[in-house]
Amino acid sequence: MNRLEILVCENYLPDIRDSVEKAGFTDVIVSSYPCRCSRRGPPGPPLRIRGNKENDAILLCGRDCGILREIRSENRFYKTYTSEYCFSHIADRSLLEYIVRKGGYIISSGWLRDWRRRLADCGFDRATASRFYNDFASELVYVDTNVHSDSEKDLKELSEYLTMPATSISISGDSLVNLMKSAVYAWRLDGLHDLK
Repeated sequence: MNRLEILVCENYLPDIRDSVEKAGFTDVIVSSYPCRCSRRGPPGPPLRIRGNKENDAILLCGRDCGILREIRSENRFYKTYTSEYCFSHIADRSLLEYIVRKGGYIISSGWLRDWRRRLADCGFDRATASRFYNDFASELVYVDTNVHSDSEKDLKELSEYLTMPATSISISGDSLVNLMKSAVYAWRLDGLHDLK
């Protein structure tokens, strides 16, 4: 039986994995690639995808994600889902634009869960991180899809570390579940056409 691999940025892995579980898919694997936003220095080795004769793969990313420049030509995707912003898969575009217009810096569950490493990957210490984020944003905004049980504690620690106010916006995640259902059902339907 063919399986479908959904490949996402590590910042969104918990959210996507949760939506696939909620949808009840047993023929879907969710895996991640390292975040390209904080990559310093020369590019790493090109990304290899597991999609092969037995498994198809879907790539889910923002239209400006560095991963699109790193994919090997032999990697074949069933489909690539790109959105205007990497967050657009998680939350409504108008909500995201509102947050940004108000000076918010949007944080996902995967990023928040591992914020210390994310800042270190960018080469920041406490002083430079605080200066950097406070320079372009007035508030940290955690888009809470209810998959990170320690989010309140982690957000408070991050806020204190960056000397920056923080808030959390809870969203249902229904639109993400619906996106996953749409992608998987389209894949399954195409598989039925291949059997003819």
